[in-house]
Amino acid sequence: MNFTPETLVTVRTDYIEAIISKEEVEILIDKNQINNLNNLALISINDPQTQFTNEDRLPLAEKHCNEFSDFIQVGFWDITSPSEDGTQLPIDENTISKLVNFIKTNHDKKFIIHCNAGISRSAGVGLLVHAVLGDFNNLYEFKTGFNNVIDGHYRYAPNLTIVDGYFNNV
Repeated sequence: MNFTPETLVTVRTDYIEAIISKEEVEILIDKNQINNLNNLALISINDPQTQFTNEDRLPLAEKHCNEFSDFIQVGFWDITSPSEDGTQLPIDENTISKLVNFIKTNHDKKFIIHCNAGISRSAGVGLLVHAVLGDFNNLYEFKTGFNNVIDGHYRYAPNLTIVDGYFNNV
């Protein structure tokens, strides 16, 4: 893959520097293509820790995470309801709470958010960043008052369970 931050297909907002894939984060860091890492916080999303059977699905290496001013690694499936056999569950309240606390702690930084493909879970967490840092009291205000460049971008298909779970517990 040959790209620079300028040619990267992503959205940039007041709060978000990029919503991208794990591979894109690795390449950008390895090629020293991300500026001002001390002003960026990383949200790294993976499959749940117990499910690593393929090297491509392993979490982002610690050496990459440590390049940022702060980082959090969370694991949850990219689903909206439990699997039929109950072995895969959508994001839970505890994970949403961890993400919200991390976002609030790093409110003065911009975020780079990644999941494996950089399409659904990371875009859903991007919406969560805007829900937490924006001035919204409920889901209706969020959905009607936010010019949603993330949901409207052709690259993304946000997992809305993340934002719904946040507003259900606010």
